[in-house]
Order: sequence, then structure tokens, then C-alpha cells
Amino acid sequence: MIKTLFNISLLLLFHHLTFAQVNLPQSRVEVNIKIKDHQSLKKYFGSFDQLPVQLDDKTEKLLLNLLPKEYQKGCNAMIAHWGEIAKNTATTAVRVLYLKNLEKNIQQIFLTYTCFSMAREYGDKYYDERLAVLTIDSASSKLTMYPHAKPCDNCSELTRMALEEDDISIGGNPAICIIFGISSKNPCCNGPISFDEDILKYFIIQPTGVVDALTFRKYRRETIHDDEAGDSTTGYRTNIDTEKDGTGNI
Repeated sequence: MIKTLFNISLLLLFHHLTFAQVNLPQSRVEVNIKIKDHQSLKKYFGSFDQLPVQLDDKTEKLLLNLLPKEYQKGCNAMIAHWGEIAKNTATTAVRVLYLKNLEKNIQQIFLTYTCFSMAREYGDKYYDERLAVLTIDSASSKLTMYPHAKPCDNCSELTRMALEEDDISIGGNPAICIIFGISSKNPCCNGPISFDEDILKYFIIQPTGVVDALTFRKYRRETIHDDEAGDSTTGYRTNIDTEKDGTGNI
């Protein structure tokens, strides 16, 4: 009887470890912003024609508070798997990746939310990032989370984001390209397969919202570890050439 209970406990523990949250969620969530906060955001971002060098403290705090609860919980859960030294060190930061003024009183602002640990051992070595777009018009604002992959309960890869290209146009609309650097290196877990890859995503910017238009896997390197046969590594790289029509559209 004791042995049976012990086996059941092991199975439950294995299930928890296998399917617990070990990176940020990948789900599209839209947050409608309160009128008071909308007015604050409109006043702040309305003064910029280009990317602000650094957010002021009030705006940064407001944007952090707007992060959906499932992402806040996901950050805490992810860091909790990094061991005792990371206990209670989960932190979220936000930065502006790109800002576009469209029609009068309409702005589309691309944000990067970063989850990391304040523990010195981790610092900026490991973190996970997700994309959000802040839409501000004359009467209202909203924040939309844009996942770059399908939802996955037992995936552990961590993502870093950067602006790849911004002076482009698709179908008569301004567009940008964002690079997502994805790696299996996560303090939570080690597996027989490790990889690093870069994904390019093109977003069309419109007054009504942002369209996730096109995705390329630019690079991938994957290693399979085998104690007996030895490790094997495969990799590939995609070369992308763009052509433009007479009006400058890709």
C-alpha cells in the first residue's frame, strides 16, 4: 500500500514538472484601457514623433500594470523553476520597440515585455520576452499581446526580441520586421535536444490595428545529445532577398 502511494506521488510530481509553466504564455490578449489611463498615455506618447530614449517612471509603471494577469502569473511561475536562488526574484520590465504616428491622433506603439530574475546569478543572462502593441486614438486606447508561437504548456524555450527593419511598406501600408531569437537554454531544465533559432516576423501597421503578415525561419542550429552514439548537430540558414514595386512596396 505504501509503495503504491509512493508511485502515485511520483507520477503526480512528474506530471506537475512536465506541464508546469516554464516560460511566458503564448496567447493573444486584448486589454481595453481605462479613460484616465488613456488620457495619460495619449498625453505622454502624443509628444513623440520618434522613439523615446527612455520611458518616464509614471508611464513605465502604468504599462507594467497593464500587462495581462496571465502573463504576470506566467513570469512568476517561470522564475520559480529556476531554483532556490531565484525564489521571489521574478521581475517584469517594459521598453518601447517602435512607434508609428499614423492618421491624426492615431499611434501604434510596439512594446517588449521582459520577464527576468533579479538574482545576480541570472541577471540579463536568461529572460523571456513577448510582444505587445499599444494602440492610441483620440477617444480610447488598448493593449494587445501578440504571441510569436502557438500555445504550449510544456515548452521551455526563451525568446529575445529586436527590431530588424522599419523603413518598409507592404500593400501601401507601413510595416516593420521584428527578429525573435529563440533558445532552449533555460535554467529550469536540460534535455537531450538543444537549439537556437532566429525567426523574422513582418507586421503591417494600420489605423485599426496591426496585422501579423509573414513569418520566416532565418536560422536554426539543433544538437541531439547521445551518450553512446555521440552528439549530432544540424543547422540551416535562409537567405532572403526583397524586391519592391514602383511605389516602394515589398
